Amino acid sequence: MPFMQADLNMNYTQAGLLALKFGMKQVIMAGGSLVTVSFLFLSFSNSFYL
Repeated sequence: MPFMQADLNMNYTQAGLLALKFGMKQVIMAGGSLVTVSFLFLSFSNSFYL
């Protein structure tokens, strides 16, 4: 997924090797889970400064 690759500052070789090692579905699920947990912790914050 190009947008995930760009956000993680990975080139296509690195992203491909990660997907080959762990499987594309697992890599996408792990990334989505990380985002979900991050938003969960952010929701418990009293203030969030941008």
